[in-house]
Amino acid sequence: MKLKRYAQLTQALSEMSCENLVEIGTWNGRRAQELSVAALRGNAAVTYHGFDLFDALTDEELEDELSKRPPSQAEVEARLRRFQRRVSIVSSLRRPWRRRSFNFRLHQGYTRETLPAFKVANPTFRAQFIFIDGGHSIETIRSDWENCGELVDVRGAIFMDDFYGNTKLAERLGCNQLIESLRDSPRWQVEILPETDTIEGLGTIQIVRARPS
Repeated sequence: MKLKRYAQLTQALSEMSCENLVEIGTWNGRRAQELSVAALRGNAAVTYHGFDLFDALTDEELEDELSKRPPSQAEVEARLRRFQRRVSIVSSLRRPWRRRSFNFRLHQGYTRETLPAFKVANPTFRAQFIFIDGGHSIETIRSDWENCGELVDVRGAIFMDDFYGNTKLAERLGCNQLIESLRDSPRWQVEILPETDTIEGLGTIQIVRARPS
């Protein structure tokens, strides 16, 4: 089944300048490629940072976070290296002013630990595009949001998946409660994007965009 809501991410990237791209929840790396292709249309160089548990995800966390079992970090790295080589080869066949480069770094571990560590190690880092789609518990999403809020560029945006139409589900999962708390925030412009997917057993799901005011 083709999911409509993710096309809004690549559309947004094609309309903005993005040198640094962050994804919380890399999983198998395919969306990392899709997002990077869109970013490379308007930028000569794009660096992708992917955060995930990869091999460290336990069976208990898999259930609690409503997650999917990710491949190993080594598998995802191999996929992104192949993509990196393709970008380089295709770029070298074009005229010099059309050359593109892609770099990436994967960060394994719990984002409540890896994101703060990343901020300390990279105090001036800012991302123009951040996509939060890792753990689905309310606590994990809020933690990711609070950490990413300090990483986003003033001209950038944070996108969050898992805004649920199922209000019962939203009592324990998803970003609904977080978004409700941000509605009157003077710091953020929050918008629930229109494209909606319907997933059996979950109901409707949308993506939310938050931009610094």
